[in-house]
Amino acid sequence: MILRGTWYSEALKQDTNFAVVAPNTHCGPYRTAYLLHGLFGHYANYIDNTLLSVYAEQYDIMFIMPEGGRSFYIGLQYGPKYETYVTEEVPLLAKRYFAVPDDRENTLILGASMGGYGALRIALRNPEKYAVCCALSAPLIFTEEYFTNQRQSGQCDLEDYQAIFGEHMSFKRDYDIMTLAK
Repeated sequence: MILRGTWYSEALKQDTNFAVVAPNTHCGPYRTAYLLHGLFGHYANYIDNTLLSVYAEQYDIMFIMPEGGRSFYIGLQYGPKYETYVTEEVPLLAKRYFAVPDDRENTLILGASMGGYGALRIALRNPEKYAVCCALSAPLIFTEEYFTNQRQSGQCDLEDYQAIFGEHMSFKRDYDIMTLAK
């Protein structure tokens, strides 16, 4: 089953898109994987460019793909709270509408690029929620040195970064994946 839809998010204060891929073989409950897209992608990229429906059937797993915008799945300094959306709101909606379990052993978080960073950061900040985390090509650049260099150069790689991290690109320890891993 492939489903694309829209729901209103309190954390984002707007309607947002999502996609779900689930096995056709039974009606759940399913192991659940939250699958986060990359910076230049959108919620349906994995449906359009992978064999996700085959994997859902083969491994009896439901994939839930929320829209992450260009947020790195962080609560933006000036805007929507994407981390809250992914860690709190999406799982509640998934449980309500798709009969997914909410136990750690049956919950995974995965992503590529920006989504990989988001998956790592979210899993490390919430280890009680996820049994598995997988990150492909995750940018691990958000170190104290990176933020210092950005401030000193007076330039920002992307305008999005200032919306995410604040106008002054202030470093916070929980942006650094290696610090979180320790």
